Amino acid sequence: MKKIYRYGNCIPESIKIYNKLKKKGHKPLMVEGWVEVNNPSDMLPDKYFLMRFFPDEFEKLTDMDYNDYPTALEHTWVEVNNHKVDITRNQFDRYGGIKKYYVYERYIK
Repeated sequence: MKKIYRYGNCIPESIKIYNKLKKKGHKPLMVEGWVEVNNPSDMLPDKYFLMRFFPDEFEKLTDMDYNDYPTALEHTWVEVNNHKVDITRNQFDRYGGIKKYYVYERYIK
């Protein structure tokens, strides 16, 4: 049976994956960012996300415009050799899954 992850599990699980890959001699990167979901239902867009990835539009944003922008949630995953290793991605299944990844920062732990 496949493990179902909850929001917030991504950080400790990504650290575990990162450490396993590093022990095997790989050069993984921790990645922090956001994921845009397919079906955000009644969620409002994250203001910091909009400021970071849609700065021009954010300047003109009003409360009425919120439905016109992508809705994304903060997320952490691992990359190795330009490949995403995201074992906790199923935490977003209740929102229709991940539509797009947005990277804020990549770093070596």
